[in-house]
Amino acid sequence: MIKSFSCSNFRNIHTNGELNFKRLNILIGGNNTGKTNFIRALSFIGDMLNDRLSGSMPTAFLREIARNGWSHCLNNQVAAGSPIDFSWKFENITDDKEPLKYYLSFSVGNKPEDCTILQESLDSTRDNGFGRPYNYFSCHGKNPGIGSFSTVVSKGKVNTRVRVDVDSNETIMRQFKDLLLESDKLYNGERTKDIKNYLQDIENYFSAFDVYSSAKFSNEKMEKMGSVNDENTRLMMDGSNFAGVFNYYNSENMMWKKEFNTRMQEIIPSLYECDAFMQTDGIKFRIGLKDQKQYDLTDISEGTRKALMLNMLINMKHGANKVLALDEPEVNLHPAWQHIITEWIIHSNAFEQCFISTHSPDMLDGFTEEFKSGNCSIFIFSLGDGIREVKYQDIKDQLGEFELGDLYRSADIALGGWEC
Repeated sequence: MIKSFSCSNFRNIHTNGELNFKRLNILIGGNNTGKTNFIRALSFIGDMLNDRLSGSMPTAFLREIARNGWSHCLNNQVAAGSPIDFSWKFENITDDKEPLKYYLSFSVGNKPEDCTILQESLDSTRDNGFGRPYNYFSCHGKNPGIGSFSTVVSKGKVNTRVRVDVDSNETIMRQFKDLLLESDKLYNGERTKDIKNYLQDIENYFSAFDVYSSAKFSNEKMEKMGSVNDENTRLMMDGSNFAGVFNYYNSENMMWKKEFNTRMQEIIPSLYECDAFMQTDGIKFRIGLKDQKQYDLTDISEGTRKALMLNMLINMKHGANKVLALDEPEVNLHPAWQHIITEWIIHSNAFEQCFISTHSPDMLDGFTEEFKSGNCSIFIFSLGDGIREVKYQDIKDQLGEFELGDLYRSADIALGGWEC
């Protein structure tokens, strides 16, 4: 999981040090305070490594900068050319449980030649017997275009570093295999296998980082008949392949549909069954009620379609997703449904870690006991004060026997007030 994260100068995000995460992490605050940008920053590696944007840019790093708007990546309150810094700490993502810290610093501009990686490094976050955290590699810094890779394995050996030329327009994760082929010393280093495996572990981890925003769900696209030829193993950000994903996992596991329907019956007690049907021109999704009436996706409410997609994302263990980020999942949902979906999130085994941005006091209510017991972190975003974590001991007196949403509804300063 992501143990902690820090960020500076990315859009309107500045963390003022590390933010420490738990399994459940709730982001609250007014509009334009940075919640969506924070999720974008947190998933920056994954978006870069997954390289979802095609185009003429020669590297994944430059394509990710382009996706984020070139110079618009940089906070408009700082001087042009100021570095954007990211730092992630991970626990339990490697086979040998090595805790890792990955650091990336870069500058941006309006042209590819104005964008460059200023520093990139990978470290252990524990002593490992060397008297300080072990550094696996460090690139650029005082020596732009040069990567320094550790070779020593055990305490007492001389850590002869291998220095090789590296591309300052691409991450080491994308370069490392080629660097091994180009340098015999790096290829034969005692730490080479570890570095290669850890970079692959980070890449695999972020390839399973799913980010969904209610604003990007498209009812029109979801209503269209699914294609039988698509690779439907993960729900698209707009929900357009919902019927295909449902059909794929139902065909893979006969219990999948039963579990899906059981969850949907918590939302719609009159529901009999949801199912996807193969037809000559595609895949059609339909829900049936206990009174034997049947409805296509075009016949049901926007809120019901939203609940179907959230059920798939939160409850249904499919693919390899490790981290799930949901931006305003409450949109178009009745407060009673919001309470149920909050319970889904709390008890789900379909992800290892979850980040939720919300404006809903009703959803906050549902996380109260998890917050009190230390299983849930809450972060407040504000225009003037940046991001701060709310700890239970700090608001214990104000909270009392109330729920978190009560403080939010009453504009209590402990939860940042109920900003617009």
